[in-house]
Amino acid sequence: QSVVRVRALDKDDPKTDNAIVRYRVIAQDPPRPKADMFYINPVSGVISLGSDGLDRETTSEYTLTIEASDMEGNGLTASCTAIISITDTNDHAPELTVTSVCDTILPQ
Repeated sequence: QSVVRVRALDKDDPKTDNAIVRYRVIAQDPPRPKADMFYINPVSGVISLGSDGLDRETTSEYTLTIEASDMEGNGLTASCTAIISITDTNDHAPELTVTSVCDTILPQ
């Protein structure tokens, strides 16, 4: 499932390898429940869910540090931060607790 896309622009000649950019996640905070919760397509920059286990009740936000490198990932680098907020789904049914019941009976 795609989350967001990052894009880097390189001012080198687009007809050379100098302008071919590759992406990677260099840090995820927090690193739980798994250190690879998110995956980035190295060519397109699309960030997707990489692992199961997202739960807003335990972690509501992730900060990813993304690195973009020219020369097909072997050249100069730049980085950015992507903040991903987790929204909740209705995954819990409501609980009903009855503490007392009163009923009035009227004589006929």
